[in-house]
Amino acid sequence: PSFTPLRAPRDTCDWAAQLDGSAVVQQDPKLQEFVPQLRQRFHTLTETLGALEGAFGSLQAFASAHSLFGLQRVHADGVSGYTYREWLPNAKAVFLFGDFNNWDRTSHPLHRERWGVAPHFFEAPLGALRGTKAEGPPGAAEAHLSSVWSIFIPDLPDGTPALRHRCRLRVLIVPKEGEPIDRVPSWSRVVWRSEDSGLFNAVLWNPPEEEKYHFRFPRPRVPPGVAPAIYEVHIGSSSGEEGRVGNFVEFTETLLPRIKNLGYNTLLLLDVVEHADFASFGLYVTNHFAVSSRLGTVEEFKALVDRAHALGLRVLLSLCHAHSSKNVMDGLGCMDGGDNNYFVSGPSGVVEEAKVFDLSKMEVVRFLLSNISYWITEFQCV
Repeated sequence: PSFTPLRAPRDTCDWAAQLDGSAVVQQDPKLQEFVPQLRQRFHTLTETLGALEGAFGSLQAFASAHSLFGLQRVHADGVSGYTYREWLPNAKAVFLFGDFNNWDRTSHPLHRERWGVAPHFFEAPLGALRGTKAEGPPGAAEAHLSSVWSIFIPDLPDGTPALRHRCRLRVLIVPKEGEPIDRVPSWSRVVWRSEDSGLFNAVLWNPPEEEKYHFRFPRPRVPPGVAPAIYEVHIGSSSGEEGRVGNFVEFTETLLPRIKNLGYNTLLLLDVVEHADFASFGLYVTNHFAVSSRLGTVEEFKALVDRAHALGLRVLLSLCHAHSSKNVMDGLGCMDGGDNNYFVSGPSGVVEEAKVFDLSKMEVVRFLLSNISYWITEFQCV
């Protein structure tokens, strides 16, 4: 006898028209069984974005903390100097020290910021932001202090900065429990390895105007319909000589023209962000805002990007935002003496040589989004 084969029900949904996060099914039908999860993620995303924009005014403002945290040159009310700001929820005392104070570990104490001070809006948990605007806990004055610590260091009487170009710095943290610890500031933009200890120190990078590199060429645009032809490269391994680390200057002068002549229109750089262990290939980042010191200086990297743009090459960076090196003395590991400042607490927060970022914390999300914004605005990467 004849029979009609059973067929799967026809999918009549116009997935491309969906505005709930499930439109991606149009491109990959196998994702249809995960539509509930896609919709839940999209709902959380839109809810969080709306809350952040309500609290900060815009996502861009939320992701501009690199102009607030770390060392910042400031001029206000006729007084100039540097501010240093750090998020340290497990600290009970914090001190900045370095070349500027002859490495006196306790002469420059930081003070805790107050909750809800615009434009900081410190530490409102993402869950609270998605509800009503949180102004901090009620109660005694101590309860209204946040976990963000800061200090202002004014210029010297003769008008010269107390913190000068190439000044080395570290931060001393007294945790709520345990012994005092030295750390590299989380938002450091330059770090150099000490010849004595082998550990990194933060370095204030503010060269004279005539020594700063200024971009001359705009980011190139890829014409519509032209697919990106990506040249992926680890600059440190690009020297072509065993045992010798490549650098920004050499790469700019010798390899960029060759890459252009091969027909590529996009660069993907793997090892630009500072990492203590060269063998990690840039995977275990220790200092997320710092250019790798083994490859060259901030100005040399800017010159590389600008030269690439002049040749019509877009520049992309590999940024590790799922995890960070678990290094304690030169990374974010146990930054304030606890294991859950930036990271998921306990064994589930450790993967091989890395710690997993805790994306449920507003300051962690702000740190990572500001990191993206920093590399785009400061170095013209896309």
